[in-house]
Amino acid sequence: MDAIDFSGNPDGGNISIIITSSPVPSNPSMKMLRTVMDAFKLSPYLANCPIILVFDGFRIVDEIEAQYKSAQITTKQSEDYKAFQSAVLHHLSGSSLETPRKYSSIISFNLDLPNFQRFLLYFIIGSQYTYKVGPRLESTVTQTTLNSRIRTLSHSVRVGFALAVHSALGHVKTEYVLIQQHDWCFRIQVPFVNLLKTLDELPEMNYIGFISRQVLDYANRKTNRAPKVSSEVVIKNSEPMTRLCFWYDKPHIARTDYYRTQVFGHKRFRRGDFIEDTFGHIVLHDSKKEGMEGWGRYGCWLWYPDDALIPTIQHLNGRRFQEEPGYWARNDAGEVYYQIQFN
Repeated sequence: MDAIDFSGNPDGGNISIIITSSPVPSNPSMKMLRTVMDAFKLSPYLANCPIILVFDGFRIVDEIEAQYKSAQITTKQSEDYKAFQSAVLHHLSGSSLETPRKYSSIISFNLDLPNFQRFLLYFIIGSQYTYKVGPRLESTVTQTTLNSRIRTLSHSVRVGFALAVHSALGHVKTEYVLIQQHDWCFRIQVPFVNLLKTLDELPEMNYIGFISRQVLDYANRKTNRAPKVSSEVVIKNSEPMTRLCFWYDKPHIARTDYYRTQVFGHKRFRRGDFIEDTFGHIVLHDSKKEGMEGWGRYGCWLWYPDDALIPTIQHLNGRRFQEEPGYWARNDAGEVYYQIQFN
């Protein structure tokens, strides 16, 4: 399996990608993460953008107590997750097995992956630092710089999605960030140049989300949720947009400083939290109660191509994902997307 190849954006643009990952049943397979990262190729602007990949931690429990949602897993599942991390590090480093320049120790794993039999995987030596999870809990973070563009952060304890994003933001140097969960992927090419230009021109815009099945035809349905907020579809730099009354965790673009100062600036998140379950409902509450003024404090927008009748992102469902073949397809508009087939 060749290392992921990106080309076409030599300066990396003004956006970084944060990918969060946690234990899933398909470990140690890289299929799901590979599907997510392959989908970036649909949008050439993302080529050479900095990537920060966060591996959340876990807690080992008996089989009867195991549940992936809270990262409580068995010893065998933890071994699979560690093997997954090692495979990802090796794969993204692009280094040859015969020339282990940056590697320290050699560990054998029997990986059940396409074209993988018994590979020798190398652990990259990374620096470590302490991340404060709560008043009495800390996570040791192993930071590994794979190349000039890709960095991984591996937590020693489970922190959850919100704090995983928070821990990654400390490494972001760009004005904007694309938040990407490990089981969501883009289905079509996204005009990132136009969307980022709109963010440049409109400082009151802080978040741009994408169409999932949950928000199909959103402009015509959302008035039942926040009737005082305009549902008008407007054109910004040739791109249709509508106001969004929620801050979803699923893939989105946001201002890095807004994340740091507003989303995370009030110490509202605890271990295991999701951003949408806390901050997302604050956005919804204020939009309902105060209308445009309340919504305006957050500036959430939804990119709205094709009247939002076709999803632009797809949920792979990490807890159900299996090694099923996918295929490239086109929608009615001739746009290419990647479709995963499940039994």
